[in-house]
Amino acid sequence: MSKIKHFGDYIAAIFKLRRTERMAKEAYRSLQNAEGSMRNIQDRFNGWDARERKLKKELSQMVRGETQALAARNAELSRNFALLSSRLDQLLQVRKDHSVPPIDAAQEPKDESGIGAIIDSFYHKLENKYRDTPVEIRNKLRIYLPDVESAVIRTGDKLVMDLGCGRGDWLGLLQDSDIRAIGIDTKPTKVEELRDKGLNAQLGDARNVLAKTEDESLACITAHHLIEHLPFEEVLWIVREAMRVLAPGGMLLVETPNIHNIMVGATSFYNDPSRLHPMTDPVLSALFETVGFHPIETRQLHPHEKLGEFMAKPDFDPELANLMFGAQDLAVLGHKPLRES
Repeated sequence: MSKIKHFGDYIAAIFKLRRTERMAKEAYRSLQNAEGSMRNIQDRFNGWDARERKLKKELSQMVRGETQALAARNAELSRNFALLSSRLDQLLQVRKDHSVPPIDAAQEPKDESGIGAIIDSFYHKLENKYRDTPVEIRNKLRIYLPDVESAVIRTGDKLVMDLGCGRGDWLGLLQDSDIRAIGIDTKPTKVEELRDKGLNAQLGDARNVLAKTEDESLACITAHHLIEHLPFEEVLWIVREAMRVLAPGGMLLVETPNIHNIMVGATSFYNDPSRLHPMTDPVLSALFETVGFHPIETRQLHPHEKLGEFMAKPDFDPELANLMFGAQDLAVLGHKPLRES
């Protein structure tokens, strides 16, 4: 009986082993099917992910394109509004001119009073004592030559006008670069000196000269360290008229002290008592945008010579070094778009 029992147990074990083997094979097949399903799911997920990235990219490009188109359209509307306001001023001026004889800027009376002579002497000494040398200034201004040359090419070699040309450092640099330019200044002695040097200079203030300038006749208007000497309404008027007199593809360039540099904002800005107030990049950018310049570029230039020294100090905060010795000048460049063909 024991042999028969053992034989039965043996047979039962065989059946259990086969059943276990069958179950293992089925589990293996199920695992393979599950892995295949997982791969299919992963492939589908990767496909969805790729399509999502593609859609996001296309959407981003579409939004960017629409944003640029909207910005260009807004700039066009701003230009039209600015030109309309300029035309209105011209009409009102014509009516005024019929009742009041016009005054030629070149015939403006000279201030020959005693205090006027003292003022001229004071500014001459101040300029010679604290301003950079002509060579230093020309080296700083060279950075703008490619921008001006491009504007001249885009406008078909039209004239460049420098407002507040002073002693003519920039005007001379333009002449040396074979760029036709005219300088405007309110000081008769400065204009005479520039003419003696063979430079093209005219007596007058920016407002009067621009008012008499023909539409779309200039390639570029530049104003280096002028606008901080003027009331804001005067600056706005100049920027608006620049849009009128610049040819399509032309450029307005203004440079002014950069008060993000606290040493400039707290001290050196006030070394010239004729400066009225600082002009910041948010103000100038908004002003250029209001008139319709597009695109608009801001640059912070000419860091103090001590910046590198303080940036190299391991125990000196780099942000503080930039605040104290960073860019001393701010430039804003506004472009008048070319006409669409």
